Amino acid sequence: MLERAIDYYRAQSGSLVRNAAEELLMLLLGWLPGGVGIGLRAVAWRLLVPGGGLFAADTGVVIKHSGTIEIGSGVFLDRRVYLHGGRKRLRIGDGTRIMHGAQLNVYNYRGLETSFIDIGSNC
Repeated sequence: MLERAIDYYRAQSGSLVRNAAEELLMLLLGWLPGGVGIGLRAVAWRLLVPGGGLFAADTGVVIKHSGTIEIGSGVFLDRRVYLHGGRKRLRIGDGTRIMHGAQLNVYNYRGLETSFIDIGSNC
């Protein structure tokens, strides 16, 4: 049973500690509306997600496996966007907008070498 729990946390976030950090961020800040919520999430998510500059995450945004996701400066993630990285990368270039309810999941269940998502700048 412990083995299954460890596998779950690896699949969700890479480790128990990273999973706890992601879940805590979403619990404390994920629901805050408006500019205050977006500002607080911008600073908090940048601590977990690699990339340059700040990005805006609206309410309800879910980011899993944050260490394998790169989000550029000025990116906007609209409400209820779901990003799930994995063994390969998920990269979103500067100035890109990902709109309401979009789901980007690159968790590589089959070990494919070409399994990644790379979105250019200003898309």
